[in-house]
Parts: sequence; structure tokens; C-alpha cells
Amino acid sequence: MTGQRLLGLHGVRYRTRERREVGPIHLEICRGDRILLRCGLDADYDGLLDLLTGQVLPIGGFMDEMRPVVVQTDRHLRELLNPNRTVHELLSAGDLPDYLWLEQRRRSLFVVLGRLGLSPEHFHRPLKMEGEEVLDKVWALRFVASRADLLIGREIFRLRDEAVWRVMLQRWDDFPGALLYAGPPERIPGRPTITLTVEDSGAVRVEPNATAAGGDDSIG
Repeated sequence: MTGQRLLGLHGVRYRTRERREVGPIHLEICRGDRILLRCGLDADYDGLLDLLTGQVLPIGGFMDEMRPVVVQTDRHLRELLNPNRTVHELLSAGDLPDYLWLEQRRRSLFVVLGRLGLSPEHFHRPLKMEGEEVLDKVWALRFVASRADLLIGREIFRLRDEAVWRVMLQRWDDFPGALLYAGPPERIPGRPTITLTVEDSGAVRVEPNATAAGGDDSIG
């Protein structure tokens, strides 16, 4: 399933916002990887996100990439949902970085919206006029539509929406890059190729070819 090498973590250690040290991490992230993250502390997860999104530098080891790697998180995608825009505008806005791809596949994305349970009446109303359920569905659409090299998600896998879960299941193999995720086991629709475990001590285990069907999210 995996392909082109994207990002390498070579003995990387990082410090969380609470000053806890985590690592070392020895991991090669390749296109097509599905990486299950298991850790018991929010701070460990947040620290890894800060590291992978370039908010902080490693305190040990080094990272390299074959070419510039685009990293996107579900948190950022949620923040990008402009409440003054309609669903139709979100799929038509030329200022979106993946606009050309959206232009080419807008029809199939409207099909996904239908699978999410959104009717045409939702397409032309500003998001601020909709409830949280509709916002969650549009958020899920932006997630499955992402063309990021490395897509990271946790909160989105905690949604208790069966339509979202089914769409995630249908699109699990369609994410073009690598996917790093955490979540309750019953909300993870696919299998990991790698399991990344942060121990209570801060040590990290990387287990390739994990066969467990889903996650073990002990965070929150």
C-alpha cells in the first residue's frame, strides 16, 4: 500500500508544552501509510502535531524530506470553515489551495455530501445558519477531500455520526498521502500499516504492519 517516501524522523526527540520529553522516534513516513497513534496524554499528541507542522524543532535527532511535504490537520480544516460561506462557495472558492482539484471533482464531492445526508437546501445557506451536525459533515467533507501529503486527524474520528463513519470507510484508501490518526477503536474505519505508541515514560515504539483493525485511543 505504501509508496514514495515523504518524511523521515531519525532519532527525533521533542519537548511538549508541559516540558515533558518524548522520543526518540525512528520513523519513515511514506505515501499511502496509515499510521495509528497511541498515547495516553493530550500533551504528547499536541507536541507531535507541533513537531510535524513545523511549530517547534526537535530537541534531538533530525528530520528530512525528499521534497516539501504539505501537512494538514483536522483542527486546521475546522478553523478554515468560514461561517459566512455556503457549502457551494466552499467548493467553488478560488482561494482554496486545492481549488483546481476541487474544480475537477466537484461533482463527486457533491455525491459525498449526499452520502453525508446533506440535501441541496443546505448548499446555499451560510454555515452560521446551520447546526453543529451540518458543520461536522462539511468538516468531514473537507477532510476526505484533502490532498495533503500528510493528513493528521483525531477529533474528527471522535464524531458520533454514522454517515461520516461510512464516508470515511469508503474513502479510507483514497487519501493520496499518508494518514496519521488516533481515535476510539469503533470509530476507525480502516487498518493501520504502522502503529506509533508513546509510552508513559516518553519512550516511543514503532511497529510496522500492525494488523489491529482500528485504534486504541486512551486520550481524553
